[in-house]
Formats: sequence, C-alpha cells, structure tokens
Amino acid sequence: LREAHRYIKSFARDNPHAVTLNRGGDEEFQNISARHITRDYSELASNEIWNADHHQFDVIVQIGQRADTRSGELVPVFGRPWLTAWQDLRSRKFVGWIIRATDPNTDAIIESLRLACLSHGVPERVYTDNGKDFDSQALTGQTKKQRWENRKIRVVHDQQKLGGLYGALGVDHIHAWPYHGQSKPIERAFGTICERFDKTVETYCGRNAQERPEQLPAMLARGRAPTLDVFVEQFATWLEVDYHQRLHTVYSMNCTPAHAWETNLRQKRVAPAEVLEILLQRRIGPLKVGQNGVSYKGLWFGQYDLGHWFGKEVYITVEGKQLQSVNVWQADGRYLCTARANLRTAANA
Repeated sequence: LREAHRYIKSFARDNPHAVTLNRGGDEEFQNISARHITRDYSELASNEIWNADHHQFDVIVQIGQRADTRSGELVPVFGRPWLTAWQDLRSRKFVGWIIRATDPNTDAIIESLRLACLSHGVPERVYTDNGKDFDSQALTGQTKKQRWENRKIRVVHDQQKLGGLYGALGVDHIHAWPYHGQSKPIERAFGTICERFDKTVETYCGRNAQERPEQLPAMLARGRAPTLDVFVEQFATWLEVDYHQRLHTVYSMNCTPAHAWETNLRQKRVAPAEVLEILLQRRIGPLKVGQNGVSYKGLWFGQYDLGHWFGKEVYITVEGKQLQSVNVWQADGRYLCTARANLRTAANA
C-alpha cells in the first residue's frame, strides 16, 4: 500500500497535466494545461473563411411589455439581448449579424448568414463550434447520429453532396476544437465588444454580480433602459464607426478591418438575392409524399405537383407566413418543385 501511495505521489508530481485531464476532464485540461496555438492568418483572402458564434451582451434592455397582474397596467420587460455574428478571419470584419431578445438557435444563424451573403458575398468555408444549433441538419445536411457514425469509421464526405444549407451554397464546413474557446477568433472580438461597447451603455450590468453597478436598479426604474430597436441601432453605429475603422495590430493586419477586407478580397462569390432567399430558408423534413402530397402544420401541399415522388422522402422550405405553397427538395439539396396548397372542394359538390 505504501508503495502504491509513493508511486501515485511521484506520478502526480511529474505529470501535472495528466492529473488535470483525468480529474477535471477535457474542458478543464484545455483551460488550464493545454498549450496555446498561434495561427497565421496573413495568407488568407477575404471571404476565404468565416467564423461564427453567439454572444450575450452585458447590457439590460427593454425587450417588451406585459400587463401587471395587480394593476393591469403595462410594465416593461427587461432582458439581455443575444448577438449572432459572422466574422471574416482575414480582416476581422463582422460581415453579418443580428440581435435578438430570445436565446439563439439555428434560425438566428441562418438569418445572419443570409444578411452576410447579401452584403459581402458567399464564403469558401465556415468555421463554427460543435453546438447543436451550428451542427444542425438544416445547415450540414446530416443528423447528429450520422455525423458520429462517420467519425467512428473515419469517412470523409464532400460537403456539397451532403445537402443542407452549406452544401447548397457550395461552402465547406469546419468544426472548431471542442472545449477550446481560443480556437474561435470571434471570441476575441466579443471581448472587445464587452470592453468598448457594453460599458458605454447606461444599463451595463457587468459580467457577474461583483461587477454589477450599484445604480443599475435605479436606472431601470427611471426608464433609462434602451428598447431593443434603439440598442440595435447603437450597436450598428458603434460597429461601423469604431470597430471597423479602428487600427488592428494583431493577426498580421496593422490596418482597420474595413481596409483589410477590401484589400484582401481576391474573388467575391455572389449569389442572386432571390436564390439566397430560397436557399437560406430553413429545411423541414424528411416528409413522406402521400396521396395528397406532404403535410405541414395541418395543411397539405402538392396533391397534383408531387405525383412523381409518391412514397419518397422529401424536404420542404417555407417562404413567408401565408402558406400558399412550399418549395420541395431532395435530401441532397436538389430542388424538385414548388408545391401549391391543396384546394378544398365545396361541401355540396
């Protein structure tokens, strides 16, 4: 027993990183013991790789109103908004983003990517984390189960043949290193947002209870919290006037993000706006084509349009809220047709 104790003590003394890994797991090992990785971005072109992630602002805003249960009067509802953003790795420019009051999801990713592609073109590759919203079938064309099976047998796929949004746009998808925040460069930009933007808003709440300003409750009571729309305008102005026009001296830049994006843009892949509108709609399915077509939200579509695909599985995308028709796709992302809503026959026909 004493021999075992001595061996364990000597092993722990000589292998502290192994102890951290086995006691704390992968995440603690990456945070404490893993070596930092320095990457060279100077050889990249603008739009070659985009990085994306979510970030919750350290600011309280008014996200809506509700009726007070006692007085019946409308009272403000406060919350911390979420940012979903895409950043170009070569220039560090934010090419597309949206701010929402609700928790981020795949819909937020798709909408921000649509805005990015409309304003800056289509990237060659995207670099995201392993979260379920970034790793969804709507984006990658594969379910979680399929991806894990492919990893076990080390199968390499052509992204464009898998389907999904990335495949439809001809974009390669790269996963970030799990439990390794610094592997996503956009995290550094989020830190800049906290320091240079969040702290300029009157209702800054800090990153934790210790940093929370004492006057915050009084500011909220006096109605000083900006509405979500005003907050979005403030961030957009700060992003264009400050962040994109400020000199960056790291990552082989030594210029502003706006200038770096313009000067390093070798080729701009542009998709027509109407094509992007269709491709960036979220796919729903698989749905099996029956006698009356496919069913979605209690409605049937394609009674006469989907006869050739009877018994097969398809995916649909929905445009707008009228539900007069749906776009129908194969699993590999190929467009089949637009299926009209089924007509109802009069009761006395």
